[in-house]
Amino acid sequence: MHFIVGVEYDGLKVGTHIIPFGYAQRSVAGAAGDPLDTHRIVIHTYEAATRFSPCCIPPGSGPNANFPSAIDERTQRLWEQGSNLIGGIWSRDGFLRWYSVAVRFQVEVVGSHMEKLDARLFKLVSTQE
Repeated sequence: MHFIVGVEYDGLKVGTHIIPFGYAQRSVAGAAGDPLDTHRIVIHTYEAATRFSPCCIPPGSGPNANFPSAIDERTQRLWEQGSNLIGGIWSRDGFLRWYSVAVRFQVEVVGSHMEKLDARLFKLVSTQE
């Protein structure tokens, strides 16, 4: 798990940094962030006028391995109570799915390292020849 942090301008949120954080617990079945560490990041991003989205990496592979679980949706609902955050889930082999519970959003990825497969699903691609 980590946060993607960035800036917001005129309703457009641009992710610029990936911020890892400590865990209170971690296993193949799930993880929970250390409350003090995640709180520190939330306060820091708020004071720096930046925005963030939570992302995680479950144990599966493929484009269908990164749908949010009931726990992901419950956690996302809590995040959305305070902000218009969206979540992201990576598969082990590079598929990224963005999701929300109630926030309407559109995602565009700039650059040549991601292929857009549908409105919320992207695939990490190699640019090596």
